[in-house]
Amino acid sequence: MRLVFALIASICRWLQYTFLEKLLVKMPIISIFLISSIINAIFFALVAWLGHFEINLKAVRNDKSTLRLFILVTVTFLIASIIIVFAIKGKNATTAWLVEISYPIFIILFSYIFLKNYSISRATILGGILIFAWIGIIYIFNR
Repeated sequence: MRLVFALIASICRWLQYTFLEKLLVKMPIISIFLISSIINAIFFALVAWLGHFEINLKAVRNDKSTLRLFILVTVTFLIASIIIVFAIKGKNATTAWLVEISYPIFIILFSYIFLKNYSISRATILGGILIFAWIGIIYIFNR
């Protein structure tokens, strides 16, 4: 099921970038973020309410480690969202996405640094080299 979820997420992200490229011509970036944030807040509030999900703010408020992690996740999510929109606006959705697929390299690197996850194999290293080679090809031939 994890593979299905990952594929659906990938397809939705690809669709989002494609539509975002067109939307950026018609709307300012700040309007897109503001309106989508309001819609997201309403959507998740409804999901939490209708699904009787507990919103555990005590975990964030009472545990400094959880609070720091929550802030890091929120800030990095916002930065990534803003930067990818500027990348799409600056070039196009296809190029931005093709370069963004380098994220597995950084997940491996940061998992190693922060989580002490040592699951790096020869295949992982080879995959990373191929990803960076692909990015180099895109950069060189897509000017």
